[in-house]
Amino acid sequence: MSEWADEVKRKIDSFNSRREEIDDALKALLEELKNPPYNLLVKCELIDKQNLIWSVKIGPQTFTISGQEISATQTNFEVDGFGNLVTKRKNLKEVLQSLILEKLKSF
Repeated sequence: MSEWADEVKRKIDSFNSRREEIDDALKALLEELKNPPYNLLVKCELIDKQNLIWSVKIGPQTFTISGQEISATQTNFEVDGFGNLVTKRKNLKEVLQSLILEKLKSF
């Protein structure tokens, strides 16, 4: 195999792994809302496989969540005690919970 082909395979595997990671976490959170005591109507569908965009329905509200939004929210930059910029990743479940709450309309 060539290095080029190895790199293509690695990128495709990484993309598929990230898609599955987000999909599984999102479905698990929605399952929690679907079951007692909440009993909400929920639906989740990957509507754009290339750009990783999910359509999410909770009760009467529908919104989208994208892989780009998730990554931007999940990645946090901080300065350590030596003045170095450090990248920290937030928990995926917590990021999804935050995005869902942010996107739900309340009156």
